[in-house]
Amino acid sequence: MIEGKSGRGLSAGGHYFALRENITDNSLRLLPDEARHAIKVLRLGIGDEIAAVDGEGGWYRVRIDSVDRDGLVATILERMQDVGEPACELTVAIGLLKQQTRFETFLEKAVEFGVTRVVPIITERGQSGSLNMKRCRRILIAGLKQSLRSRLPRLTEPKAFNTVLLEDADVRLIAHENASREDSVLKHADAIRDARSCHVLIGPEGGFTDSEIDRAQKAGWTMVSLGDARLRTETAGMAAASVIQMLKSTRERL
Repeated sequence: MIEGKSGRGLSAGGHYFALRENITDNSLRLLPDEARHAIKVLRLGIGDEIAAVDGEGGWYRVRIDSVDRDGLVATILERMQDVGEPACELTVAIGLLKQQTRFETFLEKAVEFGVTRVVPIITERGQSGSLNMKRCRRILIAGLKQSLRSRLPRLTEPKAFNTVLLEDADVRLIAHENASREDSVLKHADAIRDARSCHVLIGPEGGFTDSEIDRAQKAGWTMVSLGDARLRTETAGMAAASVIQMLKSTRERL
């Protein structure tokens, strides 16, 4: 297998998604919906080459061999691992939202911003309940293909705030609107650039309570500001992910 971080040459139409169970040593099969997009929308046919990913880090350059009602079969010409994946394991633990569509917007953008794990958290001022995990997975897959990544971000079931505080990472940040300008996330740029793992806590619509902030800081989390503007929960999650990945990119170019 060829290891690498490139492999973006076949970007027309984005990546296609193949279930790992439908991939062998020499070929893979795209499910009907994926095949339909390639054949009906992009007008691809036998002999054309496309790129596919399996959501587990596998990237494949393939040649279309046949199309039928069960999907599309293609020969694997090249394999790579973790194409388009960020250097840092980035977890965003974010408060559940009353409107699931807003949480779904965050999920879509989280993939594009290089988040590797999303943890919905149950907080004192936040919502409780469950997520439509099948729908969330479809959104994550769509974002995966759009962003040309190869590894599907992990989405956990909702977790209690105190449980998340026990998780370990090289850098652990909790965003809060009352943090001073001097506590900007950029203050921790060097630590973020050097980190192999970063965790960020984002509060619910009502924000974290003073008690939650106190508990987080006692557990070793650092309170940071994401700027002067008051951000919605999903926007704050995107902003944090964007800043961290930009800082990591800067480190990679040094």
